[in-house]
Amino acid sequence: MWALVWEIFYMGCTVFMASYGLHLLAYKRGVLDPNDPTEPDEYGLNMDMGLDSDGSKSGNHGLGTSDWIDLGLDDDDYDDKDVPKSDNPILKKWLDFGGGFYGIVAFVKLIFIELKQIRDFIVNWQGIDAFTNGQPIDLGFLIGLFVSFFVEQIQNFVAAIIWPTDYLPHYTIVECAVFVVIMYGLYALARKFAIDSLNTDNKDAQSPIN
Repeated sequence: MWALVWEIFYMGCTVFMASYGLHLLAYKRGVLDPNDPTEPDEYGLNMDMGLDSDGSKSGNHGLGTSDWIDLGLDDDDYDDKDVPKSDNPILKKWLDFGGGFYGIVAFVKLIFIELKQIRDFIVNWQGIDAFTNGQPIDLGFLIGLFVSFFVEQIQNFVAAIIWPTDYLPHYTIVECAVFVVIMYGLYALARKFAIDSLNTDNKDAQSPIN
């Protein structure tokens, strides 16, 4: 029970802060529309009944690119004009996870995974010789190090995006449902605060200087 309470506390705080910061940044950069009354699903699209963010019908009918390929249709049949894109690495990582609530939790999970790896690396550091296993630091070693780092990043991404599997083996279905409901509530509240902050900033910018 206490383990679940602690999980809700530290994950809830982080999800709230991440949701607020990412939404505010996305709104300011025009990646997402703060006036959209609906909650965007994967990649900011409303997947139900093929509705776009403005509530109108689009050509994708709620299907992604891979779905259209599976159906034997051309890429031209897929309308991705509403898919949000960003050059900002933080926003891009969130969108890589699919955006929305699920992407926020996965984004937070990735942060904790990589922080734990950094902590373990520092705690277990036994010197440069142990790190290199006695190998000379040459081009071959650096290439191997880069490949290991790249593979580890993929593993971290996969571990983060399947975050529900962290809870299902350890908690009951009811406890998992409580966790998800609280996380989503904090996510939605932070999104609302981000919109309010953006509106306040816009009003201050438009106010005449006395």
